[in-house]
Order: sequence, then C-alpha cells, then structure tokens
Amino acid sequence: MRHTSWIGFVLAMIPAAPGRAGDALSDYQSLTGVGPLGQIIGESDETGFAALYRIHISDPAAFSVSTVNGASSGLDTRLYFFTLAGTGIASNDDQNSGEVRSALPLGNLLFTGLKAGDYLLGISTFDTAPYGSNQFLIFPDVTSGVNGPALYDTFAFWADYPESAFGSYQIDLTGASLVTAAKLNVSTTPSSGASGEGAVNITGSGFPSATMTPGDVVVAMGMSRGGEPVAVTVASSVRLLLGTSYRVQFQIPAGLVPGTYFVAINDDASGEANFLGANCSQLNVS
Repeated sequence: MRHTSWIGFVLAMIPAAPGRAGDALSDYQSLTGVGPLGQIIGESDETGFAALYRIHISDPAAFSVSTVNGASSGLDTRLYFFTLAGTGIASNDDQNSGEVRSALPLGNLLFTGLKAGDYLLGISTFDTAPYGSNQFLIFPDVTSGVNGPALYDTFAFWADYPESAFGSYQIDLTGASLVTAAKLNVSTTPSSGASGEGAVNITGSGFPSATMTPGDVVVAMGMSRGGEPVAVTVASSVRLLLGTSYRVQFQIPAGLVPGTYFVAINDDASGEANFLGANCSQLNVS
C-alpha cells in the first residue's frame, strides 16, 4: 500500500496556480475559480501516482473526461469518478483494446443523469486503484469499458504499486467548470458573541446563484486559519443581499472556550449550490 500525490494545475478560462493534489478523500485539490474547466495538467513520478481533484459538473449530459491526448502519451492511466462523500460513480482503465490511456466518454448513462454539482475526479497509473474502508476494491479490476462500482463503499485509500511509466499527463474535460469559492468578510457580524447563546452572520460575495438550503451549509470553527475544526454546526438561515453576496447566519455552538475562532463555511450536499469558502471570518467568543 502506498499513499501518494501528483503535482498538477488547471487550464481553464481563468488559470489557477499550481498546487498539490491529494490522494486521500480528505486531501483533494479544489480547482476553484470562475468559468469552464477544460484541462488539468500535471506530472507523475516514482513518489506520486494517484490524485483526487474536486471539480464542478455544470452539465452532466455534456460531461466527459479523457487522457487520450499527446500530452499523456506513454502513460497507462486510470480515471475514477466519485461523489464528494467518496461513493464510486464510474471508472475506466483502458479506452479500448488498443489504447491504454483512459476515458469517461460523453453520454455514458452512469453519469448523464447526475445532478449538477461538485464531484471528485481521481487519476492513477496502472495498477493503482481505490479501495474502500472494507479493504475491497471500489471498482471492478477490469481493463475494458466504463464501469460502475463493484461494492457500494466509500473511498478510503489507494493501493498497489504502479507498473506503467511516469511522466506528464493532461486530463481533458467537457461539461465541467471550476469550483465556486466564496470570499468571506474578515469578521463576522457582530464580531463577537457568547458560546451557546449568540447568533452571528458571515457575509461574503461570489456565492453560487442556485438556491442554498441553510441545513446544507456547514459552519466549521477552528483556533487557527485552516486548522482542524473544534466545533461544527450548520447555518440557521441564508439570505441573498445583492448579486452574489449572501448573509449566512448561525448559532455559536455551546462549550467553546473563550477566545478567537476562525470560521469557514462550505456546501457539499448533492446539488448545484456547492461552494467552498475561499477564506475564513474571525469571531471572538466570550
């Protein structure tokens, strides 16, 4: 068993900066921005041969993924498609008997009927595959066809050493776009409140235009920016202010020690209103 990652960056209407794509379910790279997502470019080596990317599927009927291109020449790739929770949707090893690069072609029934929203796209080199928490392969170990999951378990880890060459890769996509990243105000409103008693608001811009359900908006509070959350709750209300600006209200969880917290929000529920917070809002808890 070996856990690894690939260096990658995205080519789209608005390019993103280079980043490291994680290989665990909790360590994916979010490809954020505005506009279509046409390509993901990267390079694999002997220390990195599997990766996960969070992407937005804007048009499931037009969705396709392929590594059959000149930039991926010489690689024996595999493609895997998951929900954000890690449930398998579709996979492909070889596009056909004469082509070891992989593709999830336009119009496949495994994904054309999905809801628009955020999903995880995995890529590896042969013979590395995703396993579930039950220690079994999530997808059937076959080289032909586009396949659904063999076992309905969530992604847990990659296993098996690669047997193919390393090198540069290019993932071509259609029907996909960059993940929405909302920019939050520096502080909540009000900027302070009592543990277990106060209701505060997070305000920001760049939210998705689709309807957001308060119970789907997760609010995580940590002691440092990007740190592990010490308390998690959900929004009590979501209010449109103007354009892409929204106000998200939540109750301060009980049991928090007094201090300064950094509040992050996201919506990972199935549906097109998915988003990430591009930053955190600061809250002083008394």
